[in-house]
Amino acid sequence: VLHALSLRTADDAHAQRAARAIVALVQHAFGCAHCRAHFLKLAEGLEVRLGAARETRGGARRELALWLWRAHNVVNARLGAQADDPKRARGKAQRPLRA
Repeated sequence: VLHALSLRTADDAHAQRAARAIVALVQHAFGCAHCRAHFLKLAEGLEVRLGAARETRGGARRELALWLWRAHNVVNARLGAQADDPKRARGKAQRPLRA
């Protein structure tokens, strides 16, 4: 759902609304307080970054999608490091492969 929200935005204004929706969803729907706090920490300053990205090629829409992929990679690495099964941490490809 989060990736779909980031990729289905029509323009920069929608990207900022999508970012607020993603943060609100995590804030109110994540059951694990530790995971929620970690994600919200990753999201600090996101709206400022999106505002700055409006002036660049690809704009806020692209920045939101890339930020979400990077955040997802951070979470996967964190969870993989905590996994009992070392194979679980290795098999996942980190996206995007190119920025």
